[in-house]
Amino acid sequence: MNTEKRTDLYNKITELILSDPRYNQDDWRGIGIAVTLDQNRESCSSYRYFADGTYEAGSPKQFGTMFDLLLELREHIQETEGRLFVQCLIHLTKPDNALHITYEYKDPARWSLKKISADTSDFAEQLRPDY
Repeated sequence: MNTEKRTDLYNKITELILSDPRYNQDDWRGIGIAVTLDQNRESCSSYRYFADGTYEAGSPKQFGTMFDLLLELREHIQETEGRLFVQCLIHLTKPDNALHITYEYKDPARWSLKKISADTSDFAEQLRPDY
């Protein structure tokens, strides 16, 4: 596995998130972003989590650039590990801006909204990072 390329892509994803207008002005403590990249759809759901326990929905404004980086990462993982992820969960936490990405290789709905309603608290909790 070429960890140098993966590290480079992780750094680019971190920098992109931190510089995104959606995230660079808030006093958030953590960010959870679920991204689906399967044959049938490309989607993104995101929440910012604050120190007081509240959260706010809002996907990156630089959505397209983030997808390009994730597609490059996906291709790299397929080349080096022979597996193609269909969804990933990105966590970025403060104070050290630590990035962690969890991959899903089978279920493109693992981190997806399960029921349509005005109350998305269950989904927001599913994406919440550990700080």
